[in-house]
Amino acid sequence: MKKIFLMGWLLLAASTRLLAYEINWVNKPDQIMPEARQHLTFNVGSAGVSLENIAGQVMQMVVVDQSLDTYMHYFPVQGADGNFSQDIVFPNEGQYLFFFYFQPKSGTPVTLRSTLDVGEVTDRFATVSMYFDTEQFTDDDMKVAFTVVPKDIKEKTETQVTFAFIDGQSGQPVKDLQGYLQAAGELVMINAAGKIYKQVPSVERMPEVVDPKKANKIFFGPWVNFQVSFPEKGIYKLWGEFRHRNKMIIVPFMVWVK
Repeated sequence: MKKIFLMGWLLLAASTRLLAYEINWVNKPDQIMPEARQHLTFNVGSAGVSLENIAGQVMQMVVVDQSLDTYMHYFPVQGADGNFSQDIVFPNEGQYLFFFYFQPKSGTPVTLRSTLDVGEVTDRFATVSMYFDTEQFTDDDMKVAFTVVPKDIKEKTETQVTFAFIDGQSGQPVKDLQGYLQAAGELVMINAAGKIYKQVPSVERMPEVVDPKKANKIFFGPWVNFQVSFPEKGIYKLWGEFRHRNKMIIVPFMVWVK
């Protein structure tokens, strides 16, 4: 079996510092093709690295394309051999960015970044699609309005992002959002250069101790709030992640930090 080593980098705001941890691709196709299921296997430095749970997950993996139009959030499964595996279908050709989020035992959370080429990559410097939403997202069953305060966002300044959920059929406030990653929702943000990555849980959290029999009866809404800080100026893409009636709702939008 062919082993491929790709060095990972910890993302601390805009600075990068080489760590002992790295993403080792234990198994992946020599050529990854779009629109076909690909089985990827990897470990962190070695299969023997001990990790702790973060919000109930040992490993989180966010995958985006260079334009930040494609967004996928996975929770790779760790096998008995210590390696993690995940099946992925890449929708288009191009270079994809991977962000791995985990916490070593008795350590602090770590984010590693890596890239994989899918199909024929003709442009390794693809630009982010620059658009700024009208502060409302709609899918088949849900309308989501979101506000950012202050609107004139400054770097390294606390910013509040609030989502409001309305039922698409009845027009009534949605009050039965389910817990996700031990909170009412998760906010993922990546800057346009693909170098800065942050995950932020909502202000509203699941209780630290939950009776398993009552966990499915804890609901959130119609408002979900986040407190975030942007480490640098520039364009950021954000994705709010929420769960309603066992369906994931992903709300993408962009902000300009001055």
